[in-house]
Amino acid sequence: MEASVDPKMEAFRTLKPLCVPLMGLRPLTAQTQAIAHTHLVRLLTALRSLPNPKDAFTPSLVRYTLFPLSHLLTRNNPAGRKEGEVGYIADRTLEVLFECITWIMQRWLEDVEEVDARIWEQLWRMVVLILGGPIGSDSRLRPHRAEETIEAGVELLGVLVCSPPSEDMRNAVFGPGRRLLPVLFHAISTLIDIATSATSSQVIQRALQILESILVNWFADDDKARVLAGVMPGIISAIVKIISGAPSVAQSRGMQTVWNDVNASKQTSSRKPPTTDIACAALQLFSSVVVLTIGDVPLTACGVLAAQVFDLESLVNDINVNEADDSTLVGSPTLSASSTQTLQNRADPFPQLTATYLAYTRTQLMHSLHALLPTLTTHHALRVRLALVDALSRIAQSCVRSLDSDESAVQDILLTTLLELGSPYESSPGVSSHARMAICGWLQERQVQSRLRAILERELGAFPAAVQSHSERRVGSCVNVIMALTSLAREVNAGALRRDFALLLGSNGGVVRWSWPLLACLELARPVEMETEQANDGTTRAWDLARIEGSSMTDSMSGGAPAEAFPRMTLVHVESRIMTERIAGMLEALGGAAGASGVATVEQLLTFASARRGGAVASAALWVVGKIVNGLARPVSADEKRVRRAARRIVDFIVDSDEAGELPLDTSAEPSTEVMTVERRRGLDTISKLLDDSKRTPIAATDSSRRAHAAIHRELVTCLHLSLLASCAHILSTSFRRHLDATLYIILSHLGSPHAFVRRHAQVALAQISYHAGYASAQNLILDNVDYVINRVSQRMTYDRLDTLAPMVLISMVKLVGEPIVPLVQDIIADIFDALDDFHGYALLASTVLAVMDTLMKAMAAEVPAANTVKGTTSTSVRMRRAPDPARDFATFTSWYADRAAKARQTMDELLERAPVEPWDRPKDAQEAANEGPSNASADTETPPTRAQEVCIQMMQKSIYFLTHANPFIAARVLSLFASGVPVLISQERESDALPLIHVAWPSVLNRLQDPTPFVRTEAAALVECLARWTGDFMSRRILDDAWPIFRQLLAEQKQRDEHSALAKRGVRGTTSAHTVSHRLYLSVIHAMHLVTEKVPIADDLFWEIILALRPFLDARVHPELAGAAVKIYRSMAERDEDAVWLALHATIGTVIADQPLPTYLREPGMDIRHSVELVV
Repeated sequence: MEASVDPKMEAFRTLKPLCVPLMGLRPLTAQTQAIAHTHLVRLLTALRSLPNPKDAFTPSLVRYTLFPLSHLLTRNNPAGRKEGEVGYIADRTLEVLFECITWIMQRWLEDVEEVDARIWEQLWRMVVLILGGPIGSDSRLRPHRAEETIEAGVELLGVLVCSPPSEDMRNAVFGPGRRLLPVLFHAISTLIDIATSATSSQVIQRALQILESILVNWFADDDKARVLAGVMPGIISAIVKIISGAPSVAQSRGMQTVWNDVNASKQTSSRKPPTTDIACAALQLFSSVVVLTIGDVPLTACGVLAAQVFDLESLVNDINVNEADDSTLVGSPTLSASSTQTLQNRADPFPQLTATYLAYTRTQLMHSLHALLPTLTTHHALRVRLALVDALSRIAQSCVRSLDSDESAVQDILLTTLLELGSPYESSPGVSSHARMAICGWLQERQVQSRLRAILERELGAFPAAVQSHSERRVGSCVNVIMALTSLAREVNAGALRRDFALLLGSNGGVVRWSWPLLACLELARPVEMETEQANDGTTRAWDLARIEGSSMTDSMSGGAPAEAFPRMTLVHVESRIMTERIAGMLEALGGAAGASGVATVEQLLTFASARRGGAVASAALWVVGKIVNGLARPVSADEKRVRRAARRIVDFIVDSDEAGELPLDTSAEPSTEVMTVERRRGLDTISKLLDDSKRTPIAATDSSRRAHAAIHRELVTCLHLSLLASCAHILSTSFRRHLDATLYIILSHLGSPHAFVRRHAQVALAQISYHAGYASAQNLILDNVDYVINRVSQRMTYDRLDTLAPMVLISMVKLVGEPIVPLVQDIIADIFDALDDFHGYALLASTVLAVMDTLMKAMAAEVPAANTVKGTTSTSVRMRRAPDPARDFATFTSWYADRAAKARQTMDELLERAPVEPWDRPKDAQEAANEGPSNASADTETPPTRAQEVCIQMMQKSIYFLTHANPFIAARVLSLFASGVPVLISQERESDALPLIHVAWPSVLNRLQDPTPFVRTEAAALVECLARWTGDFMSRRILDDAWPIFRQLLAEQKQRDEHSALAKRGVRGTTSAHTVSHRLYLSVIHAMHLVTEKVPIADDLFWEIILALRPFLDARVHPELAGAAVKIYRSMAERDEDAVWLALHATIGTVIADQPLPTYLREPGMDIRHSVELVV
C-alpha cells in the first residue's frame, strides 16, 4: 500500500526546478529578457496549478519561493534603469514577476501574524520604488510603464497594505523612529498619481480602493488624525480631478498648493463623467479621509473639540481635567484653547490641528464639494447617487460639531445636496427614499433643525432670482430642496420642521416680503391655444357654442371621478413644461406642509389679486393661490374648520369679482418686471433667438400692447377662478351645494368663451364640482339647480343689469342636458322675447338671443321623427302622373274600396247611436241639460297647442322680422332657426300654425336666395329643402314656380364662381370638395328639387329644363355625395318620364342609335357621366 503524498513535499518538488534557474540569472539584458520571462511564466503557471496551496505553503516554502524573485529584483534596478540598459526589467517580465509575488503573498497574509515583517517590508519598499520612483522625486520623472504592468504592481501593493497590519508592522510605521512612515506616504502619493494619470478604469478604481483600505487599516486610531492631515489635501485633490475630469498634476506639493489645485480644477472643462465603479470608490475614499481627519471623534481625542458632557459623572471628570490643565474653552463652544498652541517639535512635518487649521480646512472642503457635486448629483448611474448619499450622510453625521460654523457652509452644502437627492422628483425613487431616511436619522439634532430652517428660507428666497435667470438647473435645485423638505415634514419625528412651514406661510411669516418677488417671477405666459386662435366677431360667439355637439361637452361629465385635469399653464420665465409642472407641485407641497397656517398666505395673495385686477400680478397670485389650496385639500388638517372657512371666503371672492365685472384697464406704467424684457442671449444667432421668443417675452410699454396684455391676463384670471372653484368644492364636498346658486352661472357662462382654453377650464371645473358636490353627473347638477340659474339669467337680461353672457348660459344648459331641460327653461322665454324687443338694434345682443332660440328649437327638433313617417306628408303622391302599372293600381283601388266601406259602416253606427230611445217630447231636468252641454258643440274641436308648441310658434313669429336684418350672419341664423322649427310643428300636426308663418316668410326667403353673401344663400336653400320635405302639399308648387328660376340662376352663377376660385387653380372645383359653400348649396338644391319632382305635377317643358340643368352633377369627378343625390333625382324623374330622361342622358354622352346620332345640341363632351347613366337608365 502506497504512503500518502505529503502536499508540502509535492509542492516543493514542483517549485524547486522552477526557482533554481531564476537564481542563476545575472542582471538582465535585452538578450536575457525572454529567458527570464519564460521562467516566470512557468513559475506562475505552477503556482496556480497547485492542488491545495493553503496546506502546501508553509512559511519556509514561501521564503524559498520568494527568495529568487526578490533576488531578481535586487540584482536589477527596475526603478532606476532605462529601457535598453543592463538591469532594466521589461514591462511584460515585471508584470509576471508582480503576479507571482501577489499570488504568494495573498496566501501568506491570510495569517498576518506568521508573516516575516522583514520580507514584507522589503517587498513593500521595492514595489513602491518601482511604481513611484525614488522617495522625494518628482512623479513626472518616474519611469513610464505599461498599464498592465502598473495594474499588476498596484494589485501587489494592495495585497501588502490592505490587510490589517500586525503589531510589528504598525510599530515599523508609527513606532519609535517611524522607519516606514516615509514609505507609507510615498505609497499614498504614488497611488494618488496613478489614480489621476492612468487611463484604465480598472487601474483607477483599484488605486482608489487601496487608498481607502490604507486609511481604514493604518489611520483608524484617533491619534493618527494629525498624520492623516498631511495627506488629506492631496487625496481630495485627486478625487476632484478624477470626478470632474480635470487634467492631472503632480503629486501633493504641500497643503496650500494642493488646495489651490482643487480650486483650479473647478474652472477646467469637464470631460465625460467617471464610470460607476470609479465614482463609487472615489466617494468611499472621500468620506473616509474626511471622517478620519476632521471627524468629531478624532478632533475630540486631539483636544481640538471639547468633550461632550452627557451625565454628571462626565461633567465632574471634565471639570477635573480642566483644573489639572490651565487650558480653557474660547471662541466656538466646541473649540479648545489648547489647540492653538504651537508645535513643540519643529521637525514634525505634520500640521498642527488647531482652530485655524480647522477653519481653513472647512473652507477648502467647501470648494471641493462645489467641484464634486454637480457631476455626481446628475450622474446617470443609480449606484453613484446611492454612494453619494452614503458618503454625505456619513460625513454629516460624523462631523456635526467640526463642520458647524457660521463662516463655512459645508454643513449646509451637505444637507442641501441630500435634500436635492431626496426630492420626489429624483429620477430614482430608491435614491430619494434613501436620502430622506439618512436625514430622518438625525432630525432631532438641534443644529440640524436650525440648518433645515435656514435652508428653507434661503431656497425660497433664491427661487425668484433662479427663475428670472432662466437657469433650469438652478430652478430645479431650489424646487428639489423644497420638495424634499415638504416630504420630510410629513415624517413622524419632524414636528419642528412642520412648525417651520407653518411659521413661514403663517400670518407672522412675512408673506408680503417674500411673495412679491415670487409673483414677479411667476408671470403667466399666453397659452398656446390663445396664440393660434383668431379674434372673431362677437355676434358669432353664441352661435359657435350652439353648433357644439352636446356629446362633446359631456364626454368628461358622465359621472364618476373626473379623469381629465385642467389645461396646463406656462410661465414667461420658464421654458420647460416639465419644470413648470414641478414648480406647481412645489407650491402644492408647501400648502400641504403648512396646513391650516397657509390660509394666511392665501388671504394675502387674494388681496394682491384684488388690488391688481387684470394685471400679471393678479394672474400670478391666483395661480399660486390655486396651487396652495390644492395642497391644503390633500391632507386631513388638524384645523379643518379653518380651511373650510377659507374655501368659503375664496368662493365669495370669486363671486364678488364676477359681480364687479370688468374694470377699466389701467394703462399706467407697470412695474419693471412686467415692462422690461429680462432675457439671456447665448451663441451667435441672437436675432433668431429674439424672434423665436417674441411670444414669450412681456408685452412692450405701449397703450395698445398693455391693453392686449391685460386682456390676456383677464382671461387667465377667469381660468384660475374656475380652477379655484373646483379646489374649493374638493375641500367643502357636499357643503359646496349652498354656493351653487352663485357659482353655477359663472361656470356655464364661460362654456361659451371664444377661447378654447377658457372653455376647457369651464368644462373640467363643472365636471369636478359635480363629482365633489355629490352629483352623479353634471347634467344632474344643472337639473337640480336650474331654477337658480334661470333666476340669475333673468336678472342679467334687463336694462339695469345687462350681461351679454346671460344668453350663453341658457345655451350651455340646453347643450349639456338636452331635451329634458326644455320644459324647465320655457318660463324664461318671455324674458328672452322682451330682450329681443328691447335690444334688437344691437347686433351682439340680438345674435345671442337668437342663438338661444335656435338652441331651444334644435333641442325640440331632436325628437322629431323622419319626414316619411309623418302622416300626410305624401298625400299628393296619388295625383302624380305616373306610367300605368295594373298590379299597383288594382291594389290601390282595392285598398281604397275597403277603406270606403269601413268609413260607411262607421258613419251608420254613429247615426244609430244618436237616435232617441225615449219620446221626443220628454222634458229634461236641469242636471241633464248641463251634462249634455250646448247642442251645437262640435265633436271635431281643434286641440289647443301645448306650451312647447306655443314657444316654438312665438320664436318663429319673433324671428320673421330678422330675415331682413342687415347683418348677414343674423339673417343666416334665422333661416337656420326656421329650418329647425318647421319640422317641430309639422310633425305634431300643427300645420294650421306653421303654414301661415311660412306664407309670411316666403318672400323674404326668396330674397335671401339672391343674397350676395354665400352662406346666406346656402342657408336659404337649406330652408327651401326643409319646406319641400315637410310641407310638400303646401309649398311644392310655390317652390317650382318661385324658387326654381332662382335655383337655375344660382347654379349658373355658382358654376362661374367655382371655375374662377382659388381652389380651381389647384385642380379642386366646388363639385369635387365637400368643404365648400357651393357643395352645401348644390346639395340643398338637388334635395329640394327631388322632393318637388316627386310631389308636384310638372309641365313637360319645365320638366325637360330640370333634366338638362342637373346633368353636371352626374359627372364622375363630382363628389360622391352630390353624385349619389343626383342619381336619386334622375331615377325619380325616370319613373315619371323615362323616355325624356333616357334621351337627355344618352344624347349628352353621344350615343348612336341605328347609325343615327341623337340630337347633337345636347352633346356635352366635357362631361363623364357614363357610369351614372348606367345607374339611372
